[in-house]
Amino acid sequence: MGLGAEVSPALWSWLHAKIHGERAGDVVRSSAEAVQKELLDCYALIEKMGRGVVYYGSARLKADSPHFQASIELSKRLALLLGVTTWSGGGPGMMHAASIGAQEAGRPVAGIRIAREAGTTVKSLSYLTPDAQVMCRFLSSRKVALTDCGVRKEASDRTAYVFLPGGLGTMDEFFEILTLLQLKKLGTKHPVPVLLLNYGGCYDGLVQFIKGMMEHGTVGQGEFNELKVFNTNEEAVDYLKGIYGIVE
Repeated sequence: MGLGAEVSPALWSWLHAKIHGERAGDVVRSSAEAVQKELLDCYALIEKMGRGVVYYGSARLKADSPHFQASIELSKRLALLLGVTTWSGGGPGMMHAASIGAQEAGRPVAGIRIAREAGTTVKSLSYLTPDAQVMCRFLSSRKVALTDCGVRKEASDRTAYVFLPGGLGTMDEFFEILTLLQLKKLGTKHPVPVLLLNYGGCYDGLVQFIKGMMEHGTVGQGEFNELKVFNTNEEAVDYLKGIYGIVE
């Protein structure tokens, strides 16, 4: 069997049992079952709350950060503009800011949470209501679910992926969304806008990195068509107005 070939669940369990001991196969099976349950719980919440605008960003930034305040303003305006659910990872920082803005707009807010965010301790308390959140143990479940939160099932759906200032976790999610777009696993039927909020030039280096990849030919020129970079909230709001044909 070559590297990368399909491995059956039975063979996977047998391999782990041989390498890590007789109980390792049970661990693999129980983990797979746990991920499946988490995903089903997430999908149930998404169907109940409806898809919408998904916000990603740093868990570390506090309320005294200008980025925090700008994110509140943006999410409030987009919640009023699009009238859809505001989704995030349900954690602190930029995720909290996005939720605050939507709550101030009187629009629904929901989250796919993880037990620990970067730079924080494990927390059980949440600003989200119990019926508007799912707590995940596995990061893979959370990432898949948050991606699903922004999928456009119909042409009339108004969704977007919004990347606020963030760190490693945000970049992980950012490049996963771009990779799904590149591989035609996302947005093939109905394109989904991807917005990068470059507040204060925080993503200047990232933008140059992406341009460098294109110049070196490691990615195609047309593979970032859905990605738009904005320095201000006004630019982002105007862009989504145009995408969805909204006249205020």
